Amino acid sequence: MYRLFVLYKKYTGIEKILIFLLFAQLFFLLFVNVTQVKYHIGYDAASCFIKTNEIFKQGTLFIKNYGDQSGPFFDYVVPFAALLKSIVPDVFIAYGIISFFADICIIFILFKILMLCNCRLSNILIVLNLVLCPFVPVDFINVNDLSYINVLLVAPSFYSVRIIYGLLPLYVFIKLKKS
Repeated sequence: MYRLFVLYKKYTGIEKILIFLLFAQLFFLLFVNVTQVKYHIGYDAASCFIKTNEIFKQGTLFIKNYGDQSGPFFDYVVPFAALLKSIVPDVFIAYGIISFFADICIIFILFKILMLCNCRLSNILIVLNLVLCPFVPVDFINVNDLSYINVLLVAPSFYSVRIIYGLLPLYVFIKLKKS
């Protein structure tokens, strides 16, 4: 307990506030991902959930009798949610957990990149809070919600895996340049 107190004392006031905001936003995103997504589904999101169920039922990524709308969903969290569905039977909860895990991966990789670039902790925390900011005005248009929060932070997380795919090579390039 003493170590936590010493660790906490070394941060400045603004860093403490930013750390609190970061964890508050993460908690909010976990809550929304696991409990609220099923109430805000557009037709694009519905296709992700249907595809997840079908991958799980058929046991293959190349499912039969399904016409993909815009792509095979391999660069979405769909395959990972289908894997988790074997443990968590509710597709919305499985998808929400995987979507939240993707958020954590994005934040972790960004943190590592910014640390490699020798950014100050307060600047890193500002960036991470801005990336996670779910409080962009949105009406949750159920017809087809394509807002920032929906396409990146909460299920269906259309672009979260794509962002991870983009950040990983950037991290490797910076790491190689530094060594």
